[in-house]
Amino acid sequence: MIRRGLCFPETGPREGLYFPPRSNNSTLKVAVLVSGGIASGINAVIDGIVQRRWLYARSSNQTDGLTIFGLQNGFRALDAFAESYFMLVPGRDAGSGDRVVVTSDHANEGGAILGTSRVDDLIDANKRMHRLEIAVSVLRSNNIDILYIIGGDGSMKAAHAIWSLARNRSGRPLSVVAVPKTMDNDILWVWQAFGFLSAVEKAREVIEHLHTEVKSNPRLCILQLFGSDSGYVVSHSVLASATGHCDVALIPEVPFSMNRLAKVMKDKMCKRRRRIPHGLIVMAETAIPTDAENYVAPNGVTPKIDIGLDRYEQDAILEYLELKKAGNRIQGQTSDFLRAAGLKIVKQGLSKLLPEVVLDSADQYQGFMPDWKELRVLANEPRHLLRSVSPSCSDVIFGQRLGMLSVDSAMAGYTDFMISQWLTEYAVVPLSLVVLGRKRIPSSGIFWKSVRAKTGQPEDMVT
Repeated sequence: MIRRGLCFPETGPREGLYFPPRSNNSTLKVAVLVSGGIASGINAVIDGIVQRRWLYARSSNQTDGLTIFGLQNGFRALDAFAESYFMLVPGRDAGSGDRVVVTSDHANEGGAILGTSRVDDLIDANKRMHRLEIAVSVLRSNNIDILYIIGGDGSMKAAHAIWSLARNRSGRPLSVVAVPKTMDNDILWVWQAFGFLSAVEKAREVIEHLHTEVKSNPRLCILQLFGSDSGYVVSHSVLASATGHCDVALIPEVPFSMNRLAKVMKDKMCKRRRRIPHGLIVMAETAIPTDAENYVAPNGVTPKIDIGLDRYEQDAILEYLELKKAGNRIQGQTSDFLRAAGLKIVKQGLSKLLPEVVLDSADQYQGFMPDWKELRVLANEPRHLLRSVSPSCSDVIFGQRLGMLSVDSAMAGYTDFMISQWLTEYAVVPLSLVVLGRKRIPSSGIFWKSVRAKTGQPEDMVT
C-alpha cells in the first residue's frame, strides 16, 4: 500500500486551522444529521462532535459565533430546515430553551436524540439528483460551513455526492464529514463500526435464550438478524454463543439451497435421538437460497412449492434473483418484502422438506427417526431490539472519539472524508474510496471457517 502511495492521514488536532474563515467575521455554522437506522453509540458521536466544537470555540474566544444545528430525522430535515432543527450545546451553561438540546445529557443513551430516517429517493436513479440539489441549496442558503453526516453506506454515497455538487457552486466552501454507522459492519475501510459489538452481544444473548426455548419445548427456530449484504452480525454472534447452540449460520456471502439445508438439519436432529425434533438456525436478512425460484412464480402462476408468499414478497424474490443473475448486489437497506420472503422460505420450506427429504445414509440412525408430525417451526426477528440497546462503555468511548476526531480533521480543512478506525489507528479516508463498494466476509477465509467449525455445518450447503 505504501509503495503504491495508498496511505491515509492520521486524525487528530492540527497546528493550522481552516475554520472559521476570516471572511465571515469569525462565525461558524455547523449541522449534524443522522441517516438510516439507529445504532448504539449515535448519541455519543453527536456529543463528541459538540464537545470538541465548543472546545475549539472557547479556546479562541469565539463561542458567540458558533452555531450547531442538530437536524431532525436525517435528510428529511432539509425539506423544511427552519422547522426541523435543534440547537446543540455541550452543557447547561451553554444555552437553554425549547429547541436547545444538551448533548452531554444523552451521550450514554441508545437511539438517536436527533431522530433518523431513510430517504429512498437518494438511491433512486431517477430522483437522486433532484434530492441532492435540494440538499445543497438548503445548506448554502442557511450558510452551513460544515456538515457532519452519521450514517451507513448509502449515507456515505450521499455525503460524497453533496460535496461534489457543492464544490462546483460559488459562495462559501462546504466541508462534508462522514462518520460511519452500520449494524452490518459493511462499510469499506472501517475495521469495526460503533454499536456493532453491542448488537452482537445482544444477539448472542438472544441465541442463548432461544436455545433454551427450543431444547426445553422442542421446536425448530429460525432466527433472523441484520445483514443486507454481509453476514458479520450473524457470524460474530454465532461465534460468541456456546458450541452446539446454533446448528447452521446462513449469510449472503455463502450460497445454500433449501434441499441441502433440510438434509443438514435432518441429519443433526436425527443424531439428537429425541422423538420431538428441535434445532436453531441463525440467518442474515438476505440469506436467500439458490433454489428460491421453486417458491415463487410470475403473476398468475402457482409456484412449484407454494408456501403462501404474497405477490409483493414473490416479486421481491424475483427481483433479487434477477439482480444476482446480472452479477449485482443489493444497494441500501433490505426491503421489508424481501426480508419477510426470505424468512418465510426458510421457515415454511423446512416445514415441508424435513419430513420428506431422504438422507444419504439413513441406516446410521439404526431405524430411529423423530416424529416429524410433531415438528413445530418458529421465527424470531429481534433486529430492532439489537440496535436499540444502550451502548456499552467501549461504544460510548469509541463514539465520542470518532466525533471528536472528525471535528479535528474538519477544522484542519479536510473535507469529503470519512473518519475511521482502521486496525489500531484512526484515519481520514476519502469518501471517493468508501463509496466503491461494501465489505463482505470471504467465504474461503479463516473467519468463516471458524464459524463453520462452531456450528458443524458442511462447506457445501448447495448440493
